[in-house]
Amino acid sequence: MHVKSEASLHPVLMSEAPWNTRAKREKLTELMFEHYNIPAFFLCKTAVLTAFANGRSTGLILDSGATHTTAIPVHDGYVLQQGIVKSPLAGDFITMQCRELFQEMNIELIPPYMIASKETVLEGSPANWKRKEKLPQVTRSWHNYMCNCVIQDFQASVLQVSDSTYDEQVAAQMPTVHYEFPNDYNCDFGAERLKIPEGLFDPSNLKGLSGNTMLGVIVVLI
Repeated sequence: MHVKSEASLHPVLMSEAPWNTRAKREKLTELMFEHYNIPAFFLCKTAVLTAFANGRSTGLILDSGATHTTAIPVHDGYVLQQGIVKSPLAGDFITMQCRELFQEMNIELIPPYMIASKETVLEGSPANWKRKEKLPQVTRSWHNYMCNCVIQDFQASVLQVSDSTYDEQVAAQMPTVHYEFPNDYNCDFGAERLKIPEGLFDPSNLKGLSGNTMLGVIVVLI
C-alpha cells in the first residue's frame, strides 16, 4: 500500500526478532536514514512489543511460527538474551506429520489448480476427478506451496489440541470430523486429530524425531 507521502516527514518504528544480528540491524538503519531520509528510527524486539501490547513490561513470551517455537523472557522492557530457548518444533513439523498421515492412508494430495472436474463419491471411496489437460507451467516450489495450502486448511478444519493431558484411549473416543479434499475424496478423522498437534507439547510419541531430542512447548517454557 502506497501512502503517497514523503518518507522524510515520518519517523519509523520497526520490530525485529530477538536474535537479529548487529550487522543486519546496522544495514537496515543505514537504509532508512540514507535512502529514505527519515527523521527518526527505532528498532524494538517483537517480544517486548508483545508484552507491551498486553499491558506488561515483564513477562515470558511464547512465539510459535512455521520454523521454530521460542520462549523469550522480557524484564522491564528488555529481552534477556541469555534466557531465550528455541525448539524446531513448530508449524512446519505439524505439516510434515500431516503429510505422513496422508501417505499412510494412501490419500493423494491434489491442489485445486490441477483439477478440471470432479464427481461426488462415497466416504472413503477413491476420488473420481479429471486432471486439467493444459496445466500451467509452475515451479516445484509453487506446487509445494499450493499443497501446503490444502494441508493448512485440513489443519484448521480437523486438528484440535486436547483440553487435558493427552491419553490414547480418550483420543480414540473423541468424535470424528469429516473432511473433504479438493479432489472430492472424503473421510472421517478421529484420534489423529489430537495426536498430531500433541507433538508440539510432547514429541515423544511422534515419528520423525531422531533420538527424541527436540523440546516440546512445555519444556521450552520451563
